[in-house]
Amino acid sequence: MTNQTRTAVRLLVFVVVGGASGLGLHNVLSDNAEVRGQAEVLVCGKPGCDANKVREERTPFAQSFEFQESRQSRRTLQIRCARAYVLLGAYSCENRTPAP
Repeated sequence: MTNQTRTAVRLLVFVVVGGASGLGLHNVLSDNAEVRGQAEVLVCGKPGCDANKVREERTPFAQSFEFQESRQSRRTLQIRCARAYVLLGAYSCENRTPAP
């Protein structure tokens, strides 16, 4: 492998790793109001409802929420939202609550 090829491969690896790191940071640190709204729609059928959020977890690959069904109930709903592709794409949410 020539020096020029080796340099090109190193540059490509640097760009790919740097880009993936930047996308991961964006997924964790950016405003997630829209994603939280999608999760709330699954809980109560409309965004901005009075669902009591018990837990929120954000990773570069997904966001997880746990909502208390009602103020009097102990039952919680587990919602997981993930991007269409590993670090890119629109978020879609699904209810991951185990059946009672």
